[in-house]
Parts: sequence; C-alpha cells; structure tokens
Amino acid sequence: MGAFLLFFEHENASTLIDSAIAINPNLAFAWRTRAFISLFLGEHERALDEVDRTVRLNPIDPQNYNTENARGFALICLGKYDEACYWAARTLTRQPKHTGALRIACVGHALSGRLDQAHEMMKRLREIDNVLRLSNFKKFAPFRRQEDVDRFFEGLRLAGLPE
Repeated sequence: MGAFLLFFEHENASTLIDSAIAINPNLAFAWRTRAFISLFLGEHERALDEVDRTVRLNPIDPQNYNTENARGFALICLGKYDEACYWAARTLTRQPKHTGALRIACVGHALSGRLDQAHEMMKRLREIDNVLRLSNFKKFAPFRRQEDVDRFFEGLRLAGLPE
C-alpha cells in the first residue's frame, strides 16, 4: 500500500513504509520505496543513503535498475548531473526503454550543457512516451519542492520536450 500511495500521498506512504521497515528492516523493496518517498519529499541525501541500503540488502535484485533510477533522480536534484547521467546510462544498458532513466539522462545532459546528447535522449524518450509534455510533467514526478520541479522542467525544456 505504501508503494501505491508513493505518488499520491507522501506522508501516508511514509508512515506505511516506515511501519514495514520496522517489521522487517531487511526488506529491500521497502527501502527502495522509502528512497523514492524521501526523494519526492526533497530529502535527497537521505534518499541516497536509502538507495545504498537497498543495494546492500539485495545486490542482485533484478529490480535494482529502479533503485538506480532513484539514485539518478536524487543526484539531479542535488545538481550532480554527470553522476546522474552515469546512473541513467547503467539503467539504460539493462532497460533501454526505461522512461525514468531517459528523463534523468535528458535533464542531466541538458543542464550540463551537453545539448546534443540531451536531444538524442529526448528523441529516444519521445519514441517510447509521446504523451509526456512540459504541461503534464508534474504528474510524472510528484516532487514536493518547487525547485526540484523547476530543475527537471528546465532540463526537459532544454532537451526539447514540447509544451
């Protein structure tokens, strides 16, 4: 339930996931979900710590590309664009159509001034997701802090996402 609420009600999701972690502190899925909650709440360093814990608990989890995605989003929010692009590239080697990783790559390259790479990533993203627009971006990344929304919005705009 906490993972479901993640995109809608951060506080309720946080309470439920923290309860799950209290019951089983070795549940990697709960820590990954906790990392996304922290990310969306604007607690980016905490999200990175939770990502690290998720990987330590289950380093061979086939869903670790989602964990890397959480890391990439947090790094973008912290202004560490090159690192974010590295993690997005890792995800894309295993999941070439992962839209979250493509968004991270678009934003990271664009905000680093690598517009050619940003445009190439946007082309790949638009082939998979032609619904995403600047006007509906908030639905795809429910960040609480406006500065996080603005950072992604600007990166996607520079990468060529249509209005």
